Amino acid sequence: MAYIRKRGNQLALVHGRREGETGKVEQVNLFTLYSQEEAKAAFENPDADSAIQFRYLLEDSFPQIKFEWGKLREEALKNIPVLPEKYENREAALFDRLPADFAVFGRQLCLADPTDVPAAAEHLQKHQTALLGLCDLIRLQLSRLKAPPKQNFSDDRFRWAFRASAREVPIDIQNYAEEIYEEGQGDEAERIFSLLVECFPGHAEGYYYLGHIAMERGRYDEAVSFFQKTIETGRRLFPKRLPKGFSWKDLRSRPYVHGLHSLAFALNCVGKYSEALAICRRMEKECGSEFDAISQRARIFLNRRDWKLATEEALKVCHSDPELSFVAAFALFELKEKKESLACFLHAALNFPQSSRAFSGVSDPTPMEPGDSDGFRDREARFDLQHELRDYFTGRNRHARPFFRKILRHPKVEGLIGEVIRLRRPEAKGSHENNGASSRRQLIQMQSPEFARGKAEELKELVE
Repeated sequence: MAYIRKRGNQLALVHGRREGETGKVEQVNLFTLYSQEEAKAAFENPDADSAIQFRYLLEDSFPQIKFEWGKLREEALKNIPVLPEKYENREAALFDRLPADFAVFGRQLCLADPTDVPAAAEHLQKHQTALLGLCDLIRLQLSRLKAPPKQNFSDDRFRWAFRASAREVPIDIQNYAEEIYEEGQGDEAERIFSLLVECFPGHAEGYYYLGHIAMERGRYDEAVSFFQKTIETGRRLFPKRLPKGFSWKDLRSRPYVHGLHSLAFALNCVGKYSEALAICRRMEKECGSEFDAISQRARIFLNRRDWKLATEEALKVCHSDPELSFVAAFALFELKEKKESLACFLHAALNFPQSSRAFSGVSDPTPMEPGDSDGFRDREARFDLQHELRDYFTGRNRHARPFFRKILRHPKVEGLIGEVIRLRRPEAKGSHENNGASSRRQLIQMQSPEFARGKAEELKELVE
């Protein structure tokens, strides 16, 4: 909950977080009022445009915090005499400096001729990605000049919108960077995120995305560094001592939790299995992420050739995460449990047909169609497993591939996979209401472990 506190000749709007073990309250500053004029604009008349704007900005910036505006208004007006009547607007002065800042930057860039000044070449090379991101950002902001304002804020005397967002990356810039990443524009996304982490060093989400871009490009050691930075910066976003009832679903903890998961993934990819297992233990102990820890351990054990442990871990979660049925199938094959391996592989293949073909060395004729969310999920599974199980595929794939290729080329299996691909197409899902619902039910049934086990029994001649 937010409340008002006096700090010298200022009024601070703060949020109290109670530490679970000590009971002490840690105050987090949300906003500072510098003058009577500003406090009156924010609180004196709750129906005034300026007061409505102030409330909107605070609630939008801190959606997880409760604001009792009636009590806050009472406290602010009671303590208003501590404030000076007027106060120089520092944010306005900051924008007034923009032309001079542009001139300094432009002059330095003109003088930094990489063909003439070796030191300039070194710095330009070092910051090349962020500088290209700056070019993209300039084009983005200039393209918005003719766009209408996001909110109809007629009173901008106190630069509240700027002050509410100046401490962190503006949400629209973050959304823009995430969108171009999701659209597959990796170069552009890397440039923007590189710029953001230079301008906002505490931007944990930026390091997280840079880590995944590095992973996609095979720069595994670099990805490990980015995910470590995600964890380091993400941990500063929530209290050191977690209060009673703190939920790891809290948005503030998301970069930290995602950073741990991704670091375990990256460490497995580079063969640092002991370190990856240590991160899995942290995922369980610190965040209660038992499911994700088990999933990651199954992959690690497969790479380590510990077939029994890989099987045990994968079978714990493959009903909920069919991607782990690939891991179970590969491990069971190595244990000579070919009948069980067949059932697990069928379960995985009927959920991820394109991935199963890639792992078995079978050509994939299936085109990616617009709106095929299952197809995109299939491609993501293929990417994850090809990276995470590199050691397994490199060392053992030549023995396993013929077995799984034989399964996929069986006419009955080809027919089942063809039917799954047909059912998951957008036109099948979105056809006539009753037919569409029937198709979805049939797809769910065909992708269940029980269905796969039944078909494995029918195909047992493949493993006898």
